Amino acid sequence: METNPASNRTGAIALTAAAVALLAVTTGPRSVFGLFISPLNSATGLGIAAISLAVALSQLAWGAAQPFCGILAERYGAARVIFAGGLLAAQAEGAPAPAPAALRDARASPRYWVINAAFFVCGLHVFFVVTHLPGVIELCGLPAGVAGASLAVLGLFNIAGSIAAGLVIQRYSMKRTLAALFAARGIGIALFLAAPKTERIVLAFSVWMGLTYMAVLPPVAGLIGKLFGAARLPTLLGITFVVHQAGAFLGSWLGGVVLEATGSYDLMWILDLALAALATGVSLALREQPRALFKPVPPVYARRSA
Repeated sequence: METNPASNRTGAIALTAAAVALLAVTTGPRSVFGLFISPLNSATGLGIAAISLAVALSQLAWGAAQPFCGILAERYGAARVIFAGGLLAAQAEGAPAPAPAALRDARASPRYWVINAAFFVCGLHVFFVVTHLPGVIELCGLPAGVAGASLAVLGLFNIAGSIAAGLVIQRYSMKRTLAALFAARGIGIALFLAAPKTERIVLAFSVWMGLTYMAVLPPVAGLIGKLFGAARLPTLLGITFVVHQAGAFLGSWLGGVVLEATGSYDLMWILDLALAALATGVSLALREQPRALFKPVPPVYARRSA
């Protein structure tokens, strides 16, 4: 039975709209917690490292849920999982989930773990900045309002960067796009460290980092889908998000540990630079073409209609 292109397009639009709405609700609170670290520390005396650990654990827990959501999306359909959320109440469309095959193929592929390593670096970068940029701004002696403005600017340009990355990978190499994004992050960090810490410099840094924030996700997802098949993407990307959130855990926590131990964030910025260079290199080293061993699996809707 042939699929209806108009119906598929309508379903894709509905799925995208649901995902946008869900991200709008959930990403905001996760991204602005850094504004509250210093006030919480002043009010409770827990210490920056302890509060950073709490933030880091929340990132890790969020990531740990992703593979299960991916498996459910493969079995029940992504739109239903997004709509049902935590209820997990969708009916089983009789098609077995390809999760075992996906996990077996991924475990045997060094390229999958290279992609995961790059996404780990992304998580560490992003959540160090999101969690501790307000603290960096405070140490620079800038007004408190600059911290809120910087996170808002970062989020705004995150939208532009993500859309641009999605358009770029439709025409150009995904691995080169990924490498370029990590190289851009490293350049931005180096310039920020060398520049005087004025309000304009901080906001310019937020613009630059915002453009590379979630822009890493389209080439990462595209590479996984290209190498292992689109039907395996929910489970494999879920596992990749666990790795990403492990990086987020370390970025959030180590920032507080380093600050308490040294009185500055300098060591974290140096680590960020080193990891940006490493992620650029491993991304360029990826072989982008899928091997014959990993034959793409037909999408879920195609299996059902057949």
